[in-house]
Amino acid sequence: MVGMYLNRVAGFVALSLAAVACTAGADTDSTSNDSLVGSPINPNFCKDGTIEREAGYIDSADGKECAQPRFHCITKDASKCPQLSPHSPNFCKDGTIVAGAPSYVSSADGKECSLPSIHCVTKDFSSCPQLSPRSPDFCKDGTIESGTSFISSADGKECSLPSVHCLTKDLMSCPIY
Repeated sequence: MVGMYLNRVAGFVALSLAAVACTAGADTDSTSNDSLVGSPINPNFCKDGTIEREAGYIDSADGKECAQPRFHCITKDASKCPQLSPHSPNFCKDGTIVAGAPSYVSSADGKECSLPSIHCVTKDFSSCPQLSPRSPDFCKDGTIESGTSFISSADGKECSLPSVHCLTKDLMSCPIY
C-alpha cells in the first residue's frame, strides 16, 4: 500500500517536472528530441524537415524495459548531407548484403541526415556466436519486442543477431517526462 502511494507521488512529481521542462523548451528548435523523449513533440521541432522515429529502450523500475522512441528532424536537402560512394564491386563477395536501421548524423543546414546502414552478413553461421534459448519464464509478465543487431563475425564479415527487449506492462515503472 505504501509502495503504491510512493509510486503515485513519484509519478506526480515527475509529471510536474515534465510540464516545467516542456514549457521551458517551448521556444527552441532542435534537431533531436532526445531530451524530452516521451513528451509531446514541440511544433517548432522540425519546421522545414521530415520527422523520423527511431526505436529506443531504457530500463524500467521493475527490471524490464520501457520503449522510449527518439525523433530526428531529417533535412529535405540531400546536398547538405555526406555524399556516399558506392561500395566496390567485390564488397561482400562471399556474404549477404543486408540493410539495417539508418544512422543519423548532423547535416550542414542544422538538421540531421538519415544514412543507410549496410551490413555484410556471413553465410558461415559457425563464425557467429551460438546463442542459447531464453529461459521459459523470460519476460513472463512483459511484452517481447525484437529487432536486429549486427556484430563482427570470426570470418571478417558480420553476424545478424536478434535484439530482444522485454517491455514492462506497468507504465508506472517507466519515467515520465
